[in-house]
Amino acid sequence: MLPFVIDFSKLLSTTISLFLSALPLAWCWLINNFWMQEIGAISNCQSLHYCLYSNKVHRNTLVVYC
Repeated sequence: MLPFVIDFSKLLSTTISLFLSALPLAWCWLINNFWMQEIGAISNCQSLHYCLYSNKVHRNTLVVYC
């Protein structure tokens, strides 16, 4: 019976790539749920991949690519 061996470098690289691929979605979710409510910003979403957040309070614009 062969011993069970875990390739930690492969596991780590897979975990990091999964984390990085999920990061934009998490970022957009955080902005939609917290940042937008805090400052009362107006969102102008052109598509699922491009959202423009206009902040009337600080008179600046945040562009988020998801």
